[in-house]
Amino acid sequence: MAFHPDSDQFATAGADRLMAVDLHTSQIQGFFDGPVDHLIALPVLAAFKRRVDPRRYNGATLIGLKGVVVKSHGHADALAFRYALKKAYTEVAHGVLERIAQRLAAMPVPAVAPSLEGSNDA
Repeated sequence: MAFHPDSDQFATAGADRLMAVDLHTSQIQGFFDGPVDHLIALPVLAAFKRRVDPRRYNGATLIGLKGVVVKSHGHADALAFRYALKKAYTEVAHGVLERIAQRLAAMPVPAVAPSLEGSNDA
């Protein structure tokens, strides 16, 4: 194969084994000089990918003067948008805006700084 020397770069980089998903085609057999492990843990890796899928964590909460806004990022697909809507619903159901308002109302008001009008420091 024309790319056989490129496969040797794995060994040059220090890899002593390769892991692959599907090397059962006749074109790939004998492509690598070193041992190649067939990946049988594909279901586990697929579940891990679903768990860490960034689309499942879409939706940035922005707090405005009149309420909470959950913004979905611009390249969100249907799955990501669904999770942003779910996040917005959860925040409304758990009274996030009311809890923020209560905490802000309970905060002590800082003393007003003395006026700098009339000072000639310049």
